[in-house]
Amino acid sequence: MKSIIVLFTALIAFPSVAQWQLNTKESVLSFTSFKKEHIAENHYFKQVDGHIDDQGQVNVTINLASVDTNIAIRDERMKEHLFNVGKFANATIDAKIDMDKIAKIEVGTTMILPVEAKLSLHGVAQTLQAKVNVAKLADDKIQVNTVMPVLLSAPAFNLNDGIAKLKELAALPGISQTVPVNFTFSFSKQ
Repeated sequence: MKSIIVLFTALIAFPSVAQWQLNTKESVLSFTSFKKEHIAENHYFKQVDGHIDDQGQVNVTINLASVDTNIAIRDERMKEHLFNVGKFANATIDAKIDMDKIAKIEVGTTMILPVEAKLSLHGVAQTLQAKVNVAKLADDKIQVNTVMPVLLSAPAFNLNDGIAKLKELAALPGISQTVPVNFTFSFSKQ
């Protein structure tokens, strides 16, 4: 479920009538998991790709096998038991943004926008709501950040069995069924 994080990765885009490409080296999609009721750990995905087309259609793909939890065995367990990357290699986010609003942002300023996105994860598609802060860094570069974390629920994506297996393998009394997801995405005009 943690891959859901990915969820709003490129939910919002930029101005102009051209395709905008996600700068993977300048972008981060992270999530926080909670175990034993009070222990929080941050994780992220190393491979997130995306673009926004000239019609404002946002498409983001998260390579679930690129999950990085800073513990190799946990990475492998998440890939196999939670995300089932053999069957579901990627999570995707699809959204539509109003390019007219994006075009009105002046260089050096920001605009907070609501975004509705469809997250497809583990064979399930769900519509999610978020607020993002779009900053125009240059005429050809925009940064999009979550205003607050997007909360993703494991049951909504049929990830309960995977979480139960992770809990069993790590001999944990509990793992949270909901994770907060944050992102900072940088897009450049092509």
